[in-house]
Amino acid sequence: MRNIIVLGAIALTAACGGETAADKPLAAVFNADLMKGDAKVGTATLTQSGTGAAMSVKVDGLVTGTYGMHIHETGKCEGPDYKSAGAHWNPGTKQHGLQNPAGTHGGDLENLVATNGQASRIERQLAGFTLSGEGGLMDADGAAFIIHALPDDNKTDPSGNSGDRMICGVFGAG
Repeated sequence: MRNIIVLGAIALTAACGGETAADKPLAAVFNADLMKGDAKVGTATLTQSGTGAAMSVKVDGLVTGTYGMHIHETGKCEGPDYKSAGAHWNPGTKQHGLQNPAGTHGGDLENLVATNGQASRIERQLAGFTLSGEGGLMDADGAAFIIHALPDDNKTDPSGNSGDRMICGVFGAG
């Protein structure tokens, strides 16, 4: 009897032209726990949003200053230097820097400004940013989010003179 009711509901939905929850695409959401050594110091989230992505970052414990942030091509955070995260995500094979006239890496982001003793937060829309599927960030080896020790000058290739990698998180499904 339950099967007849379920089939009847499906037929009624189809006849009315309505969408079921199964017809609607799920939003791609990827989260990263941000680590400094063995300590979790924050989170980063990427959510597919139309023709781009929404990014949200929260970090605790940074001293007052400006820090470069980038999305790196490999989802691996082996300390202490986090070089395992590879280079910046760069699907278009461009130059580094948001102010570079030759283009920008896909993983180039604005700097994070921190105030001592307060949680640092940033919310951004990333236009033209694809998280999954063809040309998307999340390939077989994932991706990493890095916060550097210095500000990014937004023009010097390959990393904007942003210094050592000091915080790292691996993006995984949310």
